[in-house]
Amino acid sequence: MLGVGEVHISGRRIGIAIVHEEDLITGLSVSLGGEPNLKPLLSFLRGRGITPNLERKESRFLKLIGDLLLGRIENRELFPLLDTSFLTPFERRLYSLVIEIPRGSVVSYGELAKLLKTSPRAVGSGLKRNPYPLIVPCHRVVAKKGIGGFSGGVKLKRLLLELEGVKKWPDSKPT
Repeated sequence: MLGVGEVHISGRRIGIAIVHEEDLITGLSVSLGGEPNLKPLLSFLRGRGITPNLERKESRFLKLIGDLLLGRIENRELFPLLDTSFLTPFERRLYSLVIEIPRGSVVSYGELAKLLKTSPRAVGSGLKRNPYPLIVPCHRVVAKKGIGGFSGGVKLKRLLLELEGVKKWPDSKPT
């Protein structure tokens, strides 16, 4: 099923599309204003053998994502609601670390790479495939020198970090 909606925060619209079954989130897509582009998420899921039902249906998960964005609930509270059956062991380890990054904090790709005994590039690639942005807060992972990328775009990453109280990241100027 597909739940589509938006959250209004600080005068900005954040579009959210959630692919889910009754009890588990299979993936989500996010955008700054307007309905998110589902093509990359659906391509990823199909590549992992998942053919989601895209019938639009009201979703209880939309309110939970709104509460998450507003800081009413913590990321790890939503982790049990994720269908992780199609993830690789590396992705599971990576996402279990990222979900523990507290709101208002950032870590670098390199810091995560050291913990996982891999390269920053492998971490970046794993986060690029993250089918649960916002829940697995890959926006809290930044480059050694700058903000780094984000599936919803750098403007949205910047906004999410600012909403969480992050004003600076490594080797960047305060916003």
